[in-house]
Amino acid sequence: EYNDDYNKDFRLVQLQDNQYDIQSYNGSENMVDIEYSTISELVYVLGNSITIIDSYTSEKIGDFTYKIGNEIPIKLKFNTVDNYLYILTDKRLIKFDTLVNQIIDFYNSSNDLIFFEFDNNGNIILSDISNNIIKLSNINLSILTSIILPEQIINIFNNPSRNKLYLLSNTSVYILDNNLTLLSYNTINNLINDISYEPINDDIYIFGDSIYRIDNNNNIIDTTITITNYKDSIFNIID
Repeated sequence: EYNDDYNKDFRLVQLQDNQYDIQSYNGSENMVDIEYSTISELVYVLGNSITIIDSYTSEKIGDFTYKIGNEIPIKLKFNTVDNYLYILTDKRLIKFDTLVNQIIDFYNSSNDLIFFEFDNNGNIILSDISNNIIKLSNINLSILTSIILPEQIINIFNNPSRNKLYLLSNTSVYILDNNLTLLSYNTINNLINDISYEPINDDIYIFGDSIYRIDNNNNIIDTTITITNYKDSIFNIID
């Protein structure tokens, strides 16, 4: 009996290349970050002003002025819990509504700010130059709690499945719970300002002289893979 599964004929599959139309716009000075709003479907580019682009038409909608005085732009990130865009400068954390493209609230800091991240509830975790880690309510940007660490924190990553925060200084990694309780602390030789998440095994990777894996018990395990001239890493969820 003939079974087509064993047919030895070749079947040609033709793949069509995507064609991209390149468009460019004059952005503002000091561009440092880019983010996408899932509710407005707009792209935001942070510099001395915020350039707003329609993600479908690729047309520039305009530039939004947000700065007060000599504020330095640092970072912007969309909060998927409350659906607001948050903008970090060295002086303020700004809460921005992407449906109407307006500032609706902001937090003024007495110390220069460095970095921020969201926790599982959408609250904001801030670091500043005085080694403070501050947790702000995403509802009214009031301070919920804060701690002081021995060093300035330059990067923060939230792992929602572990309910933990991973903080990097120039020399060390700190692991906190969402109440900002310190769980563990380790110094890493030649620590690099990058944190990678591997979702299959729910592992966190940091980089120094070697690649280090952080397990669920907060243990930092040297993979014995030596690296030099490290630039960046990303986990490919497809392959």
